[in-house]
Amino acid sequence: MFLVMFVYLGFFASSGLLAAQTLSSLTKIDQTWSIILLNVLCFVATIYGYNLIHKMQKLLSWASLCIYIVATYIVFQLQVPAGSWALGNLDLPVFLLAVSMVATWQLAYAPYVADYSRYLPITTPTAHTFWYSYAGTVIGTIWMMTLGATLTIAIPNFLDHSGGNLASLFGNFAIIMFFIIIFGQLAINVFNLYGAFMATITTIEPFIKLKVTPKVRIGMIFCVTVVGTVLCLLGQSNFLSFFLNFIFFISYFLIPWTSINLVDYYLLRHGHYNVKDIFDVNGQYGKINWITCMAFLVSILAEIPL
Repeated sequence: MFLVMFVYLGFFASSGLLAAQTLSSLTKIDQTWSIILLNVLCFVATIYGYNLIHKMQKLLSWASLCIYIVATYIVFQLQVPAGSWALGNLDLPVFLLAVSMVATWQLAYAPYVADYSRYLPITTPTAHTFWYSYAGTVIGTIWMMTLGATLTIAIPNFLDHSGGNLASLFGNFAIIMFFIIIFGQLAINVFNLYGAFMATITTIEPFIKLKVTPKVRIGMIFCVTVVGTVLCLLGQSNFLSFFLNFIFFISYFLIPWTSINLVDYYLLRHGHYNVKDIFDVNGQYGKINWITCMAFLVSILAEIPL
């Protein structure tokens, strides 16, 4: 849960930075003030506007789909340096690094999927939950990463102001892309903030009996917002470096964690679990699985020199 809390905070900071860069490109507001303004809006929306954000996400999903289809057409009309699409020689370490980044990006969606699946009717088939989640994250990831790679080589210094540079491709309709990026990042950051708060509460509760009153909830969300804002401010001078270091760091934990889950699910238990016993310290799974803990620790240590 501590790792999940860190994942939410990392995405809150990186999404907040991207939104702030875009807002600053649109309005000429100083980027520091853009970060503070947007994070204050996230804080208020997390406390009062949770249902509103759900409705807003539905609208943004369809609007984003249409806008990015148009963006894809525009991007692939851009001139790229000769030989950009040639296979050339394979640099294996760089290739493996890219694969691990894509995999880590996908694995980091696990907490979101867990939240998403909680709202589904109990009769929902497992296959539906898996394929809709998998297809959504995979298609979205490959699509956006392909666009990002193309834009990076087609537009000099694209990453310095990625949101503004992308919006400028729409000419007189640039304002539409500006709004899609800003409101899209704002909406997902409300979920990041809410998720970070829930993960924090869940991490603390086993050690300190905490009654989550409205005041405690607001206080905790405020503290999480402050931490996320500090991370934003620290990383704003070099967004790409900040984001890459975040992805690299969580990959040390998410890759072995996911590997253990997959081995347990497919090879050891063949998908059969007693959910009630998972929450019972005297149940069939016991209080602590020492073999799993050791496997997790050894896997992390093995990654460090490699």
